Amino acid sequence: MRDICLITEELAPVKYGGIGEWSRAIATELSLIPGNRVTVFLKKHPQLRTYVKTTTLSYPIVSMTGWKWTKYRKYYIYFHIKKFVRQHPGAIIIATKWSLAEKLSTLKSKYNCHLFTIAHGKEVTRLYHSSDKRRLKMEQTYQASDGVIAVSEFTKNHILALCKNPLPNLTVLNNGADIRQLKPLEPPAVARLRLRYAINDSTFVLITLARVIPRKGHDIVIEAISRIIEKHPDILYLIVGNGSEKWIGHLKTLTADKNLSNHVRFLGPVNNDERTGLLNLSDCFIMVCHAKQDVGDSEGFGISFLEANACQIPVIGSDTGGVPEAIAHNQSGLLVPPDDINATAAVIEKLLCNPQYRKNLGLYGRLRVENEFAWPIIAKRLWQIIVSTSALPETSE
Repeated sequence: MRDICLITEELAPVKYGGIGEWSRAIATELSLIPGNRVTVFLKKHPQLRTYVKTTTLSYPIVSMTGWKWTKYRKYYIYFHIKKFVRQHPGAIIIATKWSLAEKLSTLKSKYNCHLFTIAHGKEVTRLYHSSDKRRLKMEQTYQASDGVIAVSEFTKNHILALCKNPLPNLTVLNNGADIRQLKPLEPPAVARLRLRYAINDSTFVLITLARVIPRKGHDIVIEAISRIIEKHPDILYLIVGNGSEKWIGHLKTLTADKNLSNHVRFLGPVNNDERTGLLNLSDCFIMVCHAKQDVGDSEGFGISFLEANACQIPVIGSDTGGVPEAIAHNQSGLLVPPDDINATAAVIEKLLCNPQYRKNLGLYGRLRVENEFAWPIIAKRLWQIIVSTSALPETSE
């Protein structure tokens, strides 16, 4: 039996986000490989106890907590993981960020462990604004890892730019999507959903389902709609997710200033079933991230685009960060220059006026996710990286 511990501060649905989705999916899929026994070590969350009691999981979750968590988390994590590897020598450790693996290299030789560190995006790009000491800690953690897996070429390139020495153990493995949960619904089901949300069948629906923070570009979409609404008055924009109350307030003010209160709805956070339904009733997913973000808050890949494609709808994204790796331009969706309101308005209008083109993009998007980005495929590739790096057999009965 091979023991795997996955260390994360986010786990969907306890806490949503790209890392949360990655952690949930990888923990689930790796636990299904014969001979694997997965344990998730998760930062304490108020909803965790209820989630564990009401959900059938294929892995146990160990809750980690401590005073001033962000400052001292490496010590708390070290305490938990040392206890784990003492009981399970030879274990495989997967840390979802370098800061969670910072102190774990000392366990490798003593307990014959294998350490793999995932690089998502903003935890790397934010270091451009950090001290040399902080960047050195990242590099030392990566160097001490058996493998470093970046979720995009974008993230990989920034790692290499920040590190002073080569990283031969660095590879790229993109994110994935849950094609079992996220799938196209039959037309009657979509019609019922539109009726439930009081949306006419003829209305062209745009949706952004993500954290509502400045980086995601909701303001660009609102501005773009204001430029075509007179010509195309039957447009509705759904903003779904939680986030910064200050930013949500700004977006609501912008909506009112542009006389779009009847065309923009703020729906707040939703559960998995609601997410699938909202994506299906929409005509297009849009998330045009800004090119310049404060403190390096970058879009490392963009799981949201794959999730929308999984529901067979086209996507619009900005040509920045790791987004171009998530969108096959003019095949699964469209890329626009970042921070370009006119270009965004033009592609919205293009999809609005061409239903067959929208359908073709959605069909290709679903097929692409099924063949390249389904979580079982991504998890199998990750396991192959772990096996080849650690000289382990692929399965163990």
